[in-house]
Amino acid sequence: MSAVAALLLARLVRRAARPLDRAIDAFRNEGAGCPGVAFVPEGAREAGVPTELVPVYEGFCDLMARLRSSRDDQRRMVASVSHDLKTPLTVIRGYSQAFCEGRVPEGRTDAYHRAILGRAVAAAELLDELSDYARMEHPDHVAALVPADARELLTEAVESARPLAEQQGCVLEVELGHRPAPVLADTRLFRRMVLNLVENAVTHNPAGTRVRVACAVGCDSGGSRVCRLTVADTGRGIAPEVAGRVFEPFVTEDAARPAGGGTGLGLAIVRRAAELMGGTARVDERPDAPWSTAFMVELPFADVGASGSVQPVSPGLPRASANL
Repeated sequence: MSAVAALLLARLVRRAARPLDRAIDAFRNEGAGCPGVAFVPEGAREAGVPTELVPVYEGFCDLMARLRSSRDDQRRMVASVSHDLKTPLTVIRGYSQAFCEGRVPEGRTDAYHRAILGRAVAAAELLDELSDYARMEHPDHVAALVPADARELLTEAVESARPLAEQQGCVLEVELGHRPAPVLADTRLFRRMVLNLVENAVTHNPAGTRVRVACAVGCDSGGSRVCRLTVADTGRGIAPEVAGRVFEPFVTEDAARPAGGGTGLGLAIVRRAAELMGGTARVDERPDAPWSTAFMVELPFADVGASGSVQPVSPGLPRASANL
């Protein structure tokens, strides 16, 4: 009798585990590159999963979906970086070969040198950006937060970006309040975040575009005080269908802007930098005229104590004015 009961129990267990086995096999085959195989998990009820195993089945499907997304990101990263490195390296190789073979046209030596330098700088910047993104996405990465006035950090970052704006023929404006805007910030991440936003505005828009960088103190949707940084421009704008995706990795200008260059990592770094400093980054879907595009970063406002230390403000304080 015991043997019969054990046999029946074993059959029940095997039958109950079949949907999970099918999901595992499908994902394994997809990962192995089997043609025509794609892991498309059924709902627990449609797959016939017993109630007791529903959490296990759904947890597995969720995990596999996350792994697939991560794998797709890696593939896009390799393809994007390979493509973006190929152009500068091809130019460097061609011009260097011309020097080695004595085929540089008369009077073009300086131009060739500058072209090689420019492409080398572009390749280095690409690798720096990729390194920044990889480091910031690592789960063990922690921001080095220090007390700072957001206005001072913003001013320093904008001055670093001003030569590029002038080179692109864009007008760079800065609006700061008269009172301090204390935050806990990683100064390196803060600078990179602002630089990426300004560079995104000036490199993907025509000459004559106005770019405004502003800092103000306001409240988030929950009523907590925040330091709000805004980078707005009068350029071409972002198509509504891609506005919600511009912070995703490898969304390039082909999708988000009609012209320009870049890896598609700049705004992903902005989003991650804001998150590491306890804040958020978003696109203003309806910017006030004359601005056609506006990116907003909100960082937690911090109180400066009598000792000079800075502490984050607790949620639920009275709403503050949006102006400094």
